[in-house]
Amino acid sequence: MDFLVVQAYDQYVDERYTLLGASGSDFLLVNIFRGVLGAPMTLEAIYELFERLTRRAGLSRRVGSHMVRRAFGSNVSDAGGKLDEVHALLGQKPPSRPAPT
Repeated sequence: MDFLVVQAYDQYVDERYTLLGASGSDFLLVNIFRGVLGAPMTLEAIYELFERLTRRAGLSRRVGSHMVRRAFGSNVSDAGGKLDEVHALLGQKPPSRPAPT
């Protein structure tokens, strides 16, 4: 994972803890800027976040959550992860293997 991604996540966790305290929420992504604080982010909010970040980064192509998911899988594979590990991390079933003959 890129250093800037880790840094951004650390900042999010710090802000989340400041706003919600230790008894926050079990969800990974929760509202900390608007809406019901501590409530799980809706899909619409996540899409909006990706849209804002794409514009802010000056990218000519729209980036979405599925693209980030695929990039994560590719990064795991490029770092030496086996196919079944990539599938497990992405929450997918590994492809079925033919029965030995």
